[in-house]
Amino acid sequence: MAFVSLENVSYNSDRYSVANLSMKFEPGKLYGILAPADEPVNEVLKLISGIVQPDKGTVLFDGIDMNVGTLYGLKDIRKKISYIFERGSLLANLSILENLLLPYDYHYSELSRTEKLNNIKQHFEYFQLAEAILEERPAYQRQQTSKLVVIIRALLTEPEFLILDMPFTDLELKSKKRLLRKITEMKKGRNTTQIYFSNSDILYDECDTCFVFENGRIVEIGTWDELILSDNIQTQKIIKDYFEIELDETEI
Repeated sequence: MAFVSLENVSYNSDRYSVANLSMKFEPGKLYGILAPADEPVNEVLKLISGIVQPDKGTVLFDGIDMNVGTLYGLKDIRKKISYIFERGSLLANLSILENLLLPYDYHYSELSRTEKLNNIKQHFEYFQLAEAILEERPAYQRQQTSKLVVIIRALLTEPEFLILDMPFTDLELKSKKRLLRKITEMKKGRNTTQIYFSNSDILYDECDTCFVFENGRIVEIGTWDELILSDNIQTQKIIKDYFEIELDETEI
């Protein structure tokens, strides 16, 4: 299983910046990231997953620098990482099936078409999606359907390292419950390291460790219960904002 770490990472973009950021993620654990509502901390998730490169410092996956070497040379690492994006990420000119098979075929060419289709159908059954949409384009789908396809695509390859960036966005209550169950099952299995970010308090109480960010730096680390009782003024304000998010029927 994957051990991932950031060592003295600095990064600056138009959206976000961090300086000398260090974090460690032990195999099989569920981690939470919290931040003020207006802070685009999901840029940190992109750094962790190797989607964007740091200006300084290293991002290590089992001791291998993810930002050094060729794309082909890092292929074995990339296949172990999946990312559930908040929105988008499906290719409009491909069918739903082609979108699902794109990373699957690239990383697991040794699997037969039948094996891949069976796995896709099992995930469709779990999330209660109709197989008929497999031949349709993303543009014709409801937002929830597109989001579930993004989730399924991330899960198909059975990643060792999974980034959950606002995973409950656009999902209705029943789908949220199914995803929550899937995440907690993976946590119990201890085969997948998961990093979770949201704008509500859902799931944080299940996290082994939470990192609280403000202005690009970590202000506190602890469990959800520890953070709730924290004396840190910055942490108190951020936690309070999480509790005040209006969830209506989307609460789990």
